[in-house]
Amino acid sequence: MGREASLPPSSPPAIYSPFVVALRPPHRSVRLNVELDHAKRAKWSPDNRALVLCTAVANRVHVYRVKRREDGSPGTAEPLLQFRDAHRSSELLNVGIACNGLFIMSISMDTTLCVWSLKGTYSCTRRRETRGTHAHVVYIMNCC
Repeated sequence: MGREASLPPSSPPAIYSPFVVALRPPHRSVRLNVELDHAKRAKWSPDNRALVLCTAVANRVHVYRVKRREDGSPGTAEPLLQFRDAHRSSELLNVGIACNGLFIMSISMDTTLCVWSLKGTYSCTRRRETRGTHAHVVYIMNCC
């Protein structure tokens, strides 16, 4: 993992929270500035060209496109998509990406599972009611 950024004592406080994500060896990293928020979870797309984050304060799913430099190392990241409407009432727990890279999954504390397409459309939702304090929900879906 990359090192956490620290501000010199004379620097003013930052409005954003830096998020450093480690890549495969030789320990390359990408730094994203998620303004007025911080990322709780991050997942790489199967082709390592996109990064999916779930944010803590806004409770949203963000997709960033990671550009490559000429030497093949990761370069800058630019916002690509933002999914805002699915998890309004409950905290986001995690995000995932399908192995083909076409769908994004997000799950919240109230066991709502949302599947999104990378075209920005909302595919489907599943919700499971549980009686315990912990829930392990596995769904096999065909959202195509």
